[in-house]
Amino acid sequence: CNNVLKRNGYKGIFNLVTPNPVIQKVILNSIAKNNNRKIIIPNIPLRIIYLLLGEVTQIINSSQKVKPEMLTQKNFKYNFSNLDQAIASLSSKSYDKMS
Repeated sequence: CNNVLKRNGYKGIFNLVTPNPVIQKVILNSIAKNNNRKIIIPNIPLRIIYLLLGEVTQIINSSQKVKPEMLTQKNFKYNFSNLDQAIASLSSKSYDKMS
């Protein structure tokens, strides 16, 4: 990523995040769909997670609303317009098509 930013003449600190944030459940479901797998996401009560992980639970359970403002201002172009396209590019199906 750093090389891409340097090549384009970008300098400074950037939040390297998507402009279309999604929750973890959506990411996992997209990975499963692109790999023709089913995924089971257990609904573990927050109290149990807290007993296991302590105060780290706050980090896991909280949401980060980070926006790529600098990249947006510089009209940075993303390779993929949505999560499914990005996940598909990483899956074995995409690599098989390239061969």
